[in-house]
Amino acid sequence: SEFLDGDPVVRQGDVDGAYFFVVAEGEFLILRDGRPYSVLGPGDCFGESVLLLFGERSTSVCAQGRARAYGIEGVAVRELLAEQYEQRRR
Repeated sequence: SEFLDGDPVVRQGDVDGAYFFVVAEGEFLILRDGRPYSVLGPGDCFGESVLLLFGERSTSVCAQGRARAYGIEGVAVRELLAEQYEQRRR
């Protein structure tokens, strides 16, 4: 998905947990309690904690300038992790 400057991707406190994101281009600003916390660039990812812990999103994320991120459905990530776990147990 493509995002413009300031476009929100996820919001702190949301419990949707539907997607895990990998940054493809540009930068995304991470906000915790409304304050800048970190900046992510190409190759970085976000949204993993809500996929694994099934809780609230701990930060908000918005595009900083023009940016693109690939969203991967949470169910697919969990299935992939379970498959990898089973393969390593053998």
